[in-house]
Parts: sequence; structure tokens; C-alpha cells
Amino acid sequence: MRAWHRRAKLYTAGVLGFLRSIAIVNAAVWFGSAIFFTFAAGPAFFTDEMIGLLGKPRAGAAAQLVVHRYFVVQQWCAAIAIAHLLAEWLYTGRPFHRLVLLLLMVLFVIGILGGYVLQPRMHELHLRKYAVQTPP
Repeated sequence: MRAWHRRAKLYTAGVLGFLRSIAIVNAAVWFGSAIFFTFAAGPAFFTDEMIGLLGKPRAGAAAQLVVHRYFVVQQWCAAIAIAHLLAEWLYTGRPFHRLVLLLLMVLFVIGILGGYVLQPRMHELHLRKYAVQTPP
């Protein structure tokens, strides 16, 4: 019985270590993508060089493509974090921390709203702003 108990402890420690490493990688990707998009990729589309290269309508359209991908990454990272929280709860049996669960749900909802409400609305406004004016 003792050998079985030692193996079970090693297995438990290995699974928890694996789950925590997934959580750390996910948090790094999530935080890193937010910082990179906010301070590097997003503003780059509206520099004078980019507008001179592509023109204002095309620079805005290219930015919309990147924003769409950004929201997809945010949604995936939030889903992975929620799945990780559920897996850790199922494996350890410890209850959720309400603040952590609330924070994850709020971030997931913000990602969903951004990707499926805000981004399509921005696309519509962009098309309206740069539509070709045809005479009646």
C-alpha cells in the first residue's frame, strides 16, 4: 500500500505541475499579446509611413484584420484559462476562488463582446466612412 501511495503522490504532483505550466504559458501569451498589440502593432497602422504606403482606407482595413485576430487570441486564452480552472478544480477538489472566477468570466465576456459586437460595428463604420460616393 505504501508504494501505491508514493506513486499516487508523484502522479498528482506531475499532473498539477503540468496544469500549472499550461497556466503560466497561457498567461504569458495572453498578457504578451495584449501588450504587443496595444503598444506596437495597433499604433503602427496609423503612422504616417503606413498611411503613406497603403493609404488611409487600406491602413484602416489592415488594422481591422489584426484587431479581429487579436480578439480571437483573447477568446482562446480566456477559454484555456477557464478550462484550466475547471481541470484543477476537478483534479484537486478545491473550491474556486470567486474573485479569480469572476475575473476570468469578465475577461471572457469582454473578448466575446469585442469580437462579435465591437469589431463588426467598427467594420461597418469603416465601410461607411470610406465608401465610394456615386452620383445619383
